[in-house]
Formats: sequence, C-alpha cells, structure tokens
Amino acid sequence: VHGIAQHATANGGLATFFFVYGYAIFKYYKRYKFLSISLMLLSVINIFASQARGGMLALFSAIILFYAINVYITKKSFKPTIYFITIISILYLIIKFFYSRGNKFIETMVYRWNVLFESGGGQRIYQIKNALALLETPGDYLWGLSRAFQNYSGLIDHIEVEPVNILVLYGLAGFSLQYFLIIFLCVYFLKNIRKSIQNKAVLSLLVASLIGLISYQVFSIGFFFFREIRVGLFPWILMGVAIGAFESYKLKM
Repeated sequence: VHGIAQHATANGGLATFFFVYGYAIFKYYKRYKFLSISLMLLSVINIFASQARGGMLALFSAIILFYAINVYITKKSFKPTIYFITIISILYLIIKFFYSRGNKFIETMVYRWNVLFESGGGQRIYQIKNALALLETPGDYLWGLSRAFQNYSGLIDHIEVEPVNILVLYGLAGFSLQYFLIIFLCVYFLKNIRKSIQNKAVLSLLVASLIGLISYQVFSIGFFFFREIRVGLFPWILMGVAIGAFESYKLKM
C-alpha cells in the first residue's frame, strides 16, 4: 500500500507533483531551501521506488517545462540551458551509477521500460482498442457511453489512458469541456507569471501550478488525473491558492 496514494502509479504521479512544487519554491521563492531540497529528493526516490513509468515521464516533462519557463521569465537562455543540462546529467549519472551496482529498483525500471517498448504499449493499447470499438453511433461519439455503462455493463473496465477514458465515457462534448478547462488554466497561469515577478511567493505558486498541471496531463497518458481523488486533489488545492494569491496581489498593484 503506497501511502495516501493507495496505488503505485498514483504514488509516482503525486511524487512528481511534489517535486514540481519543491523546485518552484527552491528556484523562485528562494526560501526554505533545506525543506524544498528534501522534498525533491524524497519525491525522486518515490518515483523510482514506485516503478511508475507515468511518473517518470511526467518528471522528465516537468524538467523540460522548468527550462522553458526559466527562458520565458528571464528572456535569457544561457543560464537556464546550463541548469537544464546539469539536472539531466545528474539524473542520468545517478541512474547509471545505481544500475551498474545492480540496484534492484533501477534494474526493474529498465526491464519495465524494455517490456513496454517490446510489447508496443502493453495492456493499455488493448484497453484503448476495446473501448473505442464500443463507440458505434454518432451519439456515442458526441455524448459517450457514460460512467454508469462502464460500471454495470461488464463490457468495459479501466481505460488508464485518461484522454481516451474521457472520450469514451463522456464523448466529444465532455472531452471538450474538460480539456478546455485545462487550456484556460494554463493560459491564465502563463499570462500572469511575468506580472508577478516582483512577488516571489505568488510567482512560485503560479509556476508550480502551470508546470504541475501540464506534467499531470503527461502523467494521465498512463493513469488518471480527473477521476482519481488522491492524485487530483493536491493540484486543484494548489491552483486555487495560486489564483487567490495572484488576484489578491493584483488588487494591490
């Protein structure tokens, strides 16, 4: 049992989110450095210990996004590029070191990725094919099959690729509504990041919210974000705090 997450893959997603939050505090708030470094370290350990490939993908995407945001904020590329290369190099060297020492976690991780590539996507590909095959009429594509159909029909079980899960259960209408919300929030955070440069607390919250939200969409390729109560809880709390903090700060500008 993986702590409050209750699931290995969910634990990897939560750990990635906490890494994002820890790095945002370390980089932009520039306080509580010991705590933020400890949080990042424990988060990375949890990601690899959970063997959560979705969490690993989300972590890698978050690192790339931090690089892009640093360039966006500073309007300079040299220092962010050095930071980016340094972080990637450190992660690579750590993984290589433990793999050469026969660390079971790292060996299992490499094995799981090899199996995924060799199987062409694994069990999730079958989930997608079986679910999409149930969409037959225009109404199915527009409104979906519904969660009730999934729960009681016995014809469709889990679809762990969440965009497909949303499309199949709620149709194009539900898919558009849910991902319009994601786009709206991403635009809001990105638009207001530069406006909050003078307030480090607000800046760190906005950056953490933006990168946490986008990296969770990467994570949702392999597990749930919208429908998972534990995985989805903390990002919505953070985004609510970030929006409230920025709007309050804006009134005082």
